[in-house]
Amino acid sequence: MAAIEAQPERNQTLITRIGSASLQLAACNAVVRLLSLISMPILTHLLAPQAYGTAAMVGTIMSLVSVIALAGMDMSYVRAYQDTSILASSNVEAFAWRYVLGSGFLAACILGLAWPLIAHVFLLPEYLGAVVALGTILSLVSTMTQARARLNSRYRAMSLSILVAGAAGTAISLGVAQWWHQTELPLVLAVLTGYLVPVLILGSPPVVRLFHFSGLSATERWHVLSIGLAGMITAPIYWVMSSLDRWFLGFFTDAATVGIYSMGYSVAIMGMMVNTAILSVWTPETAKEFQQNPERAQWVLGKIAERLIAGFACVWLAVTAGGGDVIRMLASSSFHEAASIVPAIAAAVMFHGVVHVANATFLLMKRLNLTLWFWSFGALISIALNLILIPLWGMRGAAIAQVTSFCLLAVGMVLGAQWLYPLKAEWRRLSYVLTGIIVAGFFMFPSWHKASYVSLLLKLPVGVMVVVVVAFSTSPELLRMAVQKIQGSMLGEKR
Repeated sequence: MAAIEAQPERNQTLITRIGSASLQLAACNAVVRLLSLISMPILTHLLAPQAYGTAAMVGTIMSLVSVIALAGMDMSYVRAYQDTSILASSNVEAFAWRYVLGSGFLAACILGLAWPLIAHVFLLPEYLGAVVALGTILSLVSTMTQARARLNSRYRAMSLSILVAGAAGTAISLGVAQWWHQTELPLVLAVLTGYLVPVLILGSPPVVRLFHFSGLSATERWHVLSIGLAGMITAPIYWVMSSLDRWFLGFFTDAATVGIYSMGYSVAIMGMMVNTAILSVWTPETAKEFQQNPERAQWVLGKIAERLIAGFACVWLAVTAGGGDVIRMLASSSFHEAASIVPAIAAAVMFHGVVHVANATFLLMKRLNLTLWFWSFGALISIALNLILIPLWGMRGAAIAQVTSFCLLAVGMVLGAQWLYPLKAEWRRLSYVLTGIIVAGFFMFPSWHKASYVSLLLKLPVGVMVVVVVAFSTSPELLRMAVQKIQGSMLGEKR
């Protein structure tokens, strides 16, 4: 066991692979987020809070229908594609894509037909029916193209698709808002662009292949489908926990409040770009490591998981410290109240990352069905807290409900994953690190100066110092390597 634990070369290789790919994706997501921040002053002056509220509700509907139609097939695709000892990868790919395209078309048709009733009940524009139907199909195809790119380690192409999608979406939202519609349409079209661009850049399997039978028997098709079938339930539950708060807000308050909340939410979830980048690499890489040596993977993945969770906490600190100042600096004054929800929503994003780090263990063991219990409990807590807290505290109550439900879900998922396949991480050390980061966030959330940009500048060195301390605590060998490289480069320049 000691021999397995002491494999710095193996650990470093996997860390480097996950780190370099994650860094590419996170950097591109950061550029896209920067574009959205640059466009924020323009859009928040052109569009009313009601437009943001309507766009948020339309987006959640497309998301809900898409995840139900997907039925966890993206997870089944990733896991079954790697396990070549059972099924041929090409056959798995053909079946997964055929299934998603068929279910997506059916879901889009049902949503389009039901849209007039949905629009009437929730006071949404009827003209968006065709748009949400198209968005549902594009969302599903985009998910599968990205899963396929991850399986083939096409991280540079994924990075390019993120950049192009972000730039195109920003240009479309600004152009439509400036010269055509000052309603929710610019925001909705930007979302559709974000789905379409990855499909165009990353591509799909040969179309001819998708028109032919996959080659899998009924038993084999069920085997593939059953791996991620729990996603048919857990994905809608995720929608309940992350999106239903806006519907409760709309019911108990008004569309303007939903719009303000959505603005704060969009800033608070900046950490999601890091989650997405890391988890896009984490899931396929854990599958590869596990397939090679399950016993060794406990140590290798345990050490990486510890650093990932600490990294998520550092991202929470950055968003908490800067999110409120960013809103006050860039958004119209009618949106400034949104700053109050940033720490709670950013914490929910952090716990979301922890949930999916743990979820990879259930996927490896092909026991995703067990996660249904944790997700169901989280959803019940979320619904109960939204019903209780929103009438009392409005958008702050919604934020508290979301972070509490995701926190309990994360704790349950980690405990369940450790029971199923324990990763060898320094959990006590990690708890000390997280406590220190939370204390730092408590002091860094308030504005440190009446001028927001000055407040951000004052907080920056403190935040950097905290990150350095966390890096030294969780990854001392990586920090030493970085220092040695810097020293070596400086000595080289002097010579």
